[in-house]
Amino acid sequence: MSISHAEFLRILPLAIQRATPQRSVDFLSSRRLENHGLWIGVAGGWLDIELGPEQSRRLACLTLPRTMVVFHFYGPSRKRAETMMERIDSAYQRGGG
Repeated sequence: MSISHAEFLRILPLAIQRATPQRSVDFLSSRRLENHGLWIGVAGGWLDIELGPEQSRRLACLTLPRTMVVFHFYGPSRKRAETMMERIDSAYQRGGG
């Protein structure tokens, strides 16, 4: 993702809320930060998010942040996890092409 850790964590509560709209998520009490990752309670199980090191990508004179992000779902069905992932993706999308 073209995102810094700080920006990723700032948007994450909205992304989780979109992913699990049928229940109220108490984001602060349902997450654990461990090393470079987060464990978050979601409907039907847990979501493990691994954040890679912050890097940058240079395009001509423009420098963009870059972080490898890996999502692992434990518990929800495959269909449910795919639906949650689509909603998480939409929360991180920015305007443009």
